[in-house]
Amino acid sequence: MGIKTDVLEKEIGVLDLHGNLVGIDETKAFQQAVKELLDQHCRKLVLDFKDVRFINSSGLGELLSAHASSVRRGCRLVLCNLNNSVSSLLVITGLEKILEVKKTREEAVRKVV
Repeated sequence: MGIKTDVLEKEIGVLDLHGNLVGIDETKAFQQAVKELLDQHCRKLVLDFKDVRFINSSGLGELLSAHASSVRRGCRLVLCNLNNSVSSLLVITGLEKILEVKKTREEAVRKVV
């Protein structure tokens, strides 16, 4: 998994995710990227899943962990650009009721401002 991080104005951290969110290496990289943005005092995190093809149970666990870490630090977490497979997985697991999801990056950034 490739991860590109960026900090936009108004303390909005953005993670562009590429590949699959599965396995130890990918989830550790994701966890580290989230931690780094939270350590920079980002009050808002946008996770862009535009180039993510698949997430397994490890990836779902890390999404929940990122959500919990964000909440503890007073940060809002928003996911965007989910493909049908990832979106369906969130619905099946009931996580769409916990995790905030927007269709586009623009909506996600606007929503967290």
